[in-house]
Amino acid sequence: MHVYERLGLTPNINTRGMHTRMGGTLMPDPVVKAMVEAAQSFISIVKLQERIGAAIAEMTHNEAAYVSCGATAGITLAIAACMTGKDPEKIERLPDTQGMNNEVIVQRGGRFYEDIAIQIAGAKIIEIGDYDHITPDDLTSAITDQTAAIFSIEPARGVIIPIEKTVEIAHAHDIPVIVDAAFGVPPKENLWRITRDMGADIVVVSGGKGIRGPQTTGLILGRREIIEACTMQGNPFRGIGRPMKVGKEEMAGLYAAVEHFMMQDNQVVQANYDHMADFMIRALSSMPHVTAERERGGHRVIITLDEPALGMTEVDMRHELREGKPSIEMGDYILPMSCYIDPITLQEGEEQIVIHRIQEILENNKADHSTK
Repeated sequence: MHVYERLGLTPNINTRGMHTRMGGTLMPDPVVKAMVEAAQSFISIVKLQERIGAAIAEMTHNEAAYVSCGATAGITLAIAACMTGKDPEKIERLPDTQGMNNEVIVQRGGRFYEDIAIQIAGAKIIEIGDYDHITPDDLTSAITDQTAAIFSIEPARGVIIPIEKTVEIAHAHDIPVIVDAAFGVPPKENLWRITRDMGADIVVVSGGKGIRGPQTTGLILGRREIIEACTMQGNPFRGIGRPMKVGKEEMAGLYAAVEHFMMQDNQVVQANYDHMADFMIRALSSMPHVTAERERGGHRVIITLDEPALGMTEVDMRHELREGKPSIEMGDYILPMSCYIDPITLQEGEEQIVIHRIQEILENNKADHSTK
C-alpha cells in the first residue's frame, strides 16, 4: 500500500504548478537513485557540501555554489553573508546586527511572501518605489552607509528596475546584489545569465521546482567570497543557518537533479508544454460558456467561466475537481471567474484526464441547473 494511503491521504493531479504547498515537483529516477545511494553510507557533510558545490558551480558556469535548505533559506544565508562577511564574531552574533550594515533595499514590485527570509538574519528591509512605478533615482537615493545588500527578483510580480541597471547602481557604491530566481528556471540559462551575464553577485534558485530536485533544497550561486561566508553561516557550523540543515541525501539528489536538468533541451521541454496547453485550449474552447486562452508570456492555460449561463463559479468547479476521483488541484487566477492549468506539473496523459473531469462536472451541473 502506498505511504499516502496508509496515512489516509489521496494523491492528486497537480495543475497549480511548482508550489511548495503542492509538494514542489516530482523527481526523475536519477535523482531518486542518487538519494537512495547517499542514504546507505556515511560521509563528511562538510566535504560533501564542498565537492557538490564545486561540481554544480562548474556545471552552471558560476564561481561557487552552495546547497541550501530551500531557496528561502538560501536568501537568509546570502543576506547574512552580506552583513557579516567571513568575520566569526559577527557570524556568532546574528540575528543581533547592532553596529553592522544591516539594511537591505527591496523594490515594492519585488516584495514577496517569503521576505521574512531577509528579516530572519536580522536585516532591516528598506522598501522603495510603488508596485507599478519606480526609477533608478529611487534606488540611488535609498543607498546609505548602512546598506548591506540590494535584493531583487526574477521574474518580478510588479514593476522593478532591470537587474543590469540595479547592478550598475549597486556596484558603483560597492553594494552586492542578490536576486531571487526561485521560479526563474527553466530556462537553465538563468543559472548563469543573472550572475555571469547580468552581473548580480548572487542568484538563489529553488532545487525542488524547475530543477526537479528534492523539495527541501535550494541553490546559492555566484560570487565565491559571499558563498564562502554562506558556508560559515550554515550547518554543521554554529551560525544563523545551523537549523537549516540539508542532509546528505538531499545534497546528492540536487547534484543529480542539476546534472539531469543541464542535459535537457529547453526547446523540447517547452514544446511539450505548448502541446499540452494547445490541446487543453482547443478542448476547453469547445465547451459552452467556457473561455480558454494562453497566459501572456507564459504557458499556463487561463479558464474563464460564464457564471450566469453556467450557474457555477470557478470556486465551485475547483471544489468539484478537488473532491472528485481522481482528485485534481487547480489554481485560482487573478481575474474574476477564472482559474488556470499549468502544464509544467502534469504527467503524460493527465491533461486528458483533467479535461474529461472538467467536461463531466460542467455537464452534470448543466443537468442539475436545468431541473431547477
